[in-house]
Amino acid sequence: MKYKLFLFTLFFLAIFILDANGDTIYLKNGRKIEGLIKKEIEDGVWLDVESGAVKLRWEQIESIYRSTPNEVKAIRQQWLRLEKSKESSLI
Repeated sequence: MKYKLFLFTLFFLAIFILDANGDTIYLKNGRKIEGLIKKEIEDGVWLDVESGAVKLRWEQIESIYRSTPNEVKAIRQQWLRLEKSKESSLI
């Protein structure tokens, strides 16, 4: 019974992590950029993306979907795993 509960929990967590969405910024030109909002400042937003950070001005932004704290944690863990796998493949 404990084994089945463990497998169910593991399966549920795997689905949750794979389904995690970051913050999505919808631009006025019709495009969208996904990442994690690093900080909001007077003239715009800094968005962490997998390969760095991007600054967007408020004039460019149509709307923002903000992820939940659990989604942010899952995305950061995914990025960390990707970074580690990239480092190990270079060795």
